[in-house]
Amino acid sequence: MQVLKKLNNDKSTNWPMRGAVILFLFVSVSCGSNNNDKNKSPKEVQIVESEALHKQVTTFHDEVMPDMGKLYEIEKALKARIETLGDTESEQLTILKDKSAQVKAAQDNMMNWMRTFHKNYNGDTTESVKVKVLKEELNKIEKISSEMKSALKVDPSL
Repeated sequence: MQVLKKLNNDKSTNWPMRGAVILFLFVSVSCGSNNNDKNKSPKEVQIVESEALHKQVTTFHDEVMPDMGKLYEIEKALKARIETLGDTESEQLTILKDKSAQVKAAQDNMMNWMRTFHKNYNGDTTESVKVKVLKEELNKIEKISSEMKSALKVDPSL
């Protein structure tokens, strides 16, 4: 603070220099306040990590879960198109069946993940186990999210 008072009273200091000093002080104070992790125990660090991972997993789930209804509609439309083509073997029928399988797999993977998540992630375990499980679940839900986003792009009117 003494430096700021001196800068304010010193008429020979130009404004860009004052701005640079103020920015330097701000960055110094900000960086100094992030050293709290050094004072935390390993267990506290794991708690923070598991909470952050859980939030990431939840965010991925919450982002794509509302689209499950859209996937069901796409699947329904694909099945209707497949039925209209009947038993005729054609390239279009093969494409529609492949797209239908893609959409169905995305739905099934999300539903299976939700069922197994709570079995795999038990809040009563140690923090190190939570972190390990949540990292695995994060990888799974990222993949499922990607599958669902891809399936949502399927055009049932092929």
